[in-house]
Amino acid sequence: MIQLAIQTKDLPLTRLSNSVLVGTMKFTLDQFNLAFPVAAPAPDRLGEQFSEFSASYSRLNSAYALTRESLITQDIASLDEEGDQLWIGTKETVEGARRMTAVPTRKQAGDRLNVFLKKYKVDVKENMISEWSKIQQACEEANGSEQLTADLATLGLTEIWARLTEIAGLLRDKITERSAELPAQKAMKQAREAIYPEYRALIRLLNSYADTDVDLHRFDALIQGLNNNIDYVKIHAITKESPGSGDNQNNPSNPINPGESGGDEEPSGGNGNGGDEHGGQDTPGGGETPGGDTPSGGDNGGGDDNGGGDGGTDSDGFDKD
Repeated sequence: MIQLAIQTKDLPLTRLSNSVLVGTMKFTLDQFNLAFPVAAPAPDRLGEQFSEFSASYSRLNSAYALTRESLITQDIASLDEEGDQLWIGTKETVEGARRMTAVPTRKQAGDRLNVFLKKYKVDVKENMISEWSKIQQACEEANGSEQLTADLATLGLTEIWARLTEIAGLLRDKITERSAELPAQKAMKQAREAIYPEYRALIRLLNSYADTDVDLHRFDALIQGLNNNIDYVKIHAITKESPGSGDNQNNPSNPINPGESGGDEEPSGGNGNGGDEHGGQDTPGGGETPGGDTPSGGDNGGGDDNGGGDGGTDSDGFDKD
């Protein structure tokens, strides 16, 4: 009996960002609807499982539309990076002024600011909340001190310090906003976990029917379409870890989700032996990718996951590498 390639394809669902998972499940849904129109429905058991999968997809898509965590995380990361550079630049300027013995006013300002900055023991590599709590306190103290404000002006740091103060406030607000969205993130995590077994059961039944159907080619178009999609995902859209990084919304080249980019994500070959989850039966070997164009995932179901958000993780996203 001919072994169909879909049985040797794996799809590591837990390593897909939120948007890629939604787009891939939507593509699967669309392919089944094309293969089994109302006039020619799927066999009973396969049709029943497809209904269960479809219901799970609806819940996943609804949860995804409410999840904007990754957009906030992206803003937080950008502000944090800018603030880190400003803090480092301020310290370097202060250190330089302390060496300017020929200009007493600058040296004295540098000495005072050096004592002030060291008091807060800010480390730009530490936990973000801890870092910015210290910076915010430093900003408040300096802004309330005529001497420190004058010293910052002497070293030309007034605008930089004002921006640091602004960033500290923005980060405080963004972190609060992110915390308020934790229920939506939890709902997305639950929806992800719920669709995994429904998808796997659907693919197992498809493999079973493909193996036993009198017409061995009845399921070819559906299987080839799913395989092409899986190959694309494995090459371009698998994250190195469980989702937690942002998705690129500006790359139109991804047919699964036009907003997705492979970026720095780790390719995962197409031989069917890799990954941590299997769409079908545990048959060895890879088989070659069926011919035809790379399928389009169409609509990813709405919403923005610029990062896959945490895509089912509980990380607060504020620890620095």
